[in-house]
Amino acid sequence: MRYILITVSLMLNGLIYGQATETSDQEALDKLEVIYNEYNAHAAHRFDFNISLEYPEREGEKFSGSLIEEDNKFVLDSEDRLIINDETTVWVYHKERNEVEITDAEEGEDSGFMKPQDIFDLYTSDDYIFAISNYFFEQGQNCTQIECKPLDRNSEYGKIRLTLGDKSKSILRAQVFYKNGTRLKMDLKDHIKGYDVSSSTFTFDEGQYEGVHVEDLRF
Repeated sequence: MRYILITVSLMLNGLIYGQATETSDQEALDKLEVIYNEYNAHAAHRFDFNISLEYPEREGEKFSGSLIEEDNKFVLDSEDRLIINDETTVWVYHKERNEVEITDAEEGEDSGFMKPQDIFDLYTSDDYIFAISNYFFEQGQNCTQIECKPLDRNSEYGKIRLTLGDKSKSILRAQVFYKNGTRLKMDLKDHIKGYDVSSSTFTFDEGQYEGVHVEDLRF
């Protein structure tokens, strides 16, 4: 599976800060605006995440990892891969094979997955309607649950559900319900805002990986 967060890219496209429609809940849009503004108040972020997938006719899967991002630069560290993008170059390190592939970073290309920053930036779409569906207490804070439904009847997604932390002003969880019965849940935890990064954060140091095989695919 190609960096499972590509699923999040497809599902959450146009999710945050959508244009208000007659059927959208203004309180839901206001809640999303608070999260959006809080996120953009910090230059760099670090997340730990857990992702689980459920399929209607076969066993599901789970994995976890961490993400550091600053603007369009990021470091994604999962169980089998380390992916680094400094906006010019992308390194994909395959841990089991001890091999790194180096490619040019293409404008608007994020190596097959969507980062939280991408989610927040997609705020001009009117493809979804938003409504608050629940309030509850979790992780030491009051939480708001927002249902996001696509306006396109041909969409493969039945709905998307966001859980927002009122105190942390962060997205805690994103759940996607496909019409074919597949379900995805992504828990974003240990969100560090204003994370300390440097130029070396977004560079792959071959010297730290003894015997690493390098495939340089840049033109």
